[in-house]
Amino acid sequence: MTSVLGGHVVLVTGASRGIGRAIAVAVAEAGADVVVNHRASPVKAERVADQVRERGRRALVVQADVAVPEDVQRLYAATIDTFGRVDSLVANAGITTAPSVLDISLEQFDRIMAVNVRGPFLCIRSVLPAMIEQGAGNIVVISSGAGLSGGSAADPSAVYAATKAAEIGLVRGLAKNVTRHGIRVNCVAPGPIDNNIYDEDRPLMTNDSALLGRRGHPHEVATAVVYVCSPAASFIVGQTICVNGGNYLH
Repeated sequence: MTSVLGGHVVLVTGASRGIGRAIAVAVAEAGADVVVNHRASPVKAERVADQVRERGRRALVVQADVAVPEDVQRLYAATIDTFGRVDSLVANAGITTAPSVLDISLEQFDRIMAVNVRGPFLCIRSVLPAMIEQGAGNIVVISSGAGLSGGSAADPSAVYAATKAAEIGLVRGLAKNVTRHGIRVNCVAPGPIDNNIYDEDRPLMTNDSALLGRRGHPHEVATAVVYVCSPAASFIVGQTICVNGGNYLH
């Protein structure tokens, strides 16, 4: 991959595994220095940071719960102390499953809302003033196809789908507020992804509901994120980029 993000600083939340890990590595391959955020996986996060450094880029590991305002402030402060700027925020941290409406407890409901909705909001609010001042920036929220489709009948998690729809609404509204400042805001919405696979040559799980007949690789989501953060996507604003193998058509 060419250095389309050369000299950039990219903050990736939830970067210790799965899609977040793939994004951190991909933006490093594209030339960016990377802030690797995790909540409770320090060993995995350090491994990701090592992969970033192996690609000749700088990496900073910061533990923070994106649902906690003080943690997000500390995450941003550590980023500025080390790199002096944030060019792109990738709000990836999230809870990916939830019980049905009848089964979910209020505590579970509050937690998934806090992580999936308040988390991106807090992270965005932390980076916005500096992005506005520098007159440039990219914000990418990792949502889900469930935010557009309502989720799968086989896995009817209306609450999870609601959080992902909220992320899409946040991005659309925010784009109308900040594009004039040179800041592009977009969503990337993965479909079914084999989050436990790291080897790009290993066969992926099948998925009969997708036109391609398989689940996606985290790297395929990461490639879309690199594109959205790059100058090649300079005319893409307020959009939801679906990476789903034809699992649903939007």
